[in-house]
Amino acid sequence: MKSVAAGISRQWEKVFSHVNRAVVFLDQGVGELLHWQGGLTRLLKAGASDVKEFSSFESGAESDKKAVFIVSGLLEGDNREIICDILQASNFQYVVVVVCQGSASHAFSMDGHTDEDPEFFNQVEERVLEWMGNMTKTERASILFVDRSLDLAAVTSHTSESLMDRIQMMLPRLPGHVTDVKVNMAPLCHVDRETGSSVIAPGCLATQTGSEGHLQAMMTGKQKEALMEVNRQLVEAAAQCDLPLSLSGKPGRVTAEQLDSTLKLFRGKYKQIMNHLDWIQVSMATSEMLSHPDNRHIDERISVEKGLLQSLDDPSGLEALSQKSILDRVLAEKGSLPSIIKSIVTVGGKVGDRLIVSELLDGVWEKLAAVAQARANMREFRQLVSAILDPGKPDLPDVENKSSGLKDMLKSGFGLFRAVSKPRPSDHPLLILIFIGGVTCTEVKQVKDLVNQLKPGIQVVIGSTRLLTPQEAVMTVLGADSALSDSIE
Repeated sequence: MKSVAAGISRQWEKVFSHVNRAVVFLDQGVGELLHWQGGLTRLLKAGASDVKEFSSFESGAESDKKAVFIVSGLLEGDNREIICDILQASNFQYVVVVVCQGSASHAFSMDGHTDEDPEFFNQVEERVLEWMGNMTKTERASILFVDRSLDLAAVTSHTSESLMDRIQMMLPRLPGHVTDVKVNMAPLCHVDRETGSSVIAPGCLATQTGSEGHLQAMMTGKQKEALMEVNRQLVEAAAQCDLPLSLSGKPGRVTAEQLDSTLKLFRGKYKQIMNHLDWIQVSMATSEMLSHPDNRHIDERISVEKGLLQSLDDPSGLEALSQKSILDRVLAEKGSLPSIIKSIVTVGGKVGDRLIVSELLDGVWEKLAAVAQARANMREFRQLVSAILDPGKPDLPDVENKSSGLKDMLKSGFGLFRAVSKPRPSDHPLLILIFIGGVTCTEVKQVKDLVNQLKPGIQVVIGSTRLLTPQEAVMTVLGADSALSDSIE
């Protein structure tokens, strides 16, 4: 009997620890329970500023900033309505709700199931924040920081699912920028072709109209579909300007020649160019990318990468990944030194110290081996995001949780009487993924596809320090003082 009484007393001590400087709202059942634990005096000694009936006719004073609700019944029906009424009539900035019924009781009441639902109290908490009128000021969110250097294999691959990535790979950076590219606009102007690019200001991909619709398909759509959209928008722009269109090319295929034939119609027509500048700049960038010499060898380099990576699945294949075999296989496909290094980084990001390389690449490999060791027990980026969004909630050994520790932030507390599981990035309605060191549009597309596939019921926002190309990723490994830097650029 003493152990039962002691247990009840401990639970009430947890409640009392939250009432300092708070207006406490009690329903009748809780009032009777409190009567046997010292009554109103215990609440006042614990620091409660006022104690009121749990009723829709009650509210806090204008100066009251904290409220504690103690409810004996379920958080549904009248009880939910009363909390809503009180909060909307008050100016509370900090709210704690203590309920005597667990999530299993609520689940049984709603659908007859008795399993614990860890999401129930999170959903109620979001509703409380909405009633407080603070949803526009504060939203619970998880921020996941991803170290780019711990997954080099994906970003250094020649394989890209995004048209934007392919453009970023082929075109130079806009001077002074780490995200936009330099687009040669000279062919649209009445200037000498040989000197035009040096006297005409370059174009770019950034919007000139305030709308970013021209970038969406390029960033997160499939390459073929994005090429078709660029061509369609360019043809529509020419038609709106009453230019003499002459459509050519094979259906379902877009080439540089096809884009150029339409772009030539805009040459010297500066008013029409300005009216459709966003799509014309994108079309010029796409044409320049498709006609770039390196673009012709992309498929060959992708084939070499796949061959090297497939060798990793065969134990005997690891021995074959020697200096001579790598150089022979890449050079046989007309690979340049930059492409050789990128292929090695792609493979090195997966195998660590099992690859033998030439003396020229020893310094690179030492750094790759260190990265491989640092991420030895970690998943690749796509696998990590998939595990985070998976409704089955598998373990996340790759993710370390850091609490904000900001006690003054707006919050409401549930869980005084229930077990607390390890926090997950998907626990909150907003998940912000921050890539430190850069991200590719292909990776952004992969996240979007995973969200559409797994439907986690949360909003996912991706941020990064820059858009990254394979060349730039390799540069971060080599360092500015590397003898190989000039060959990569």
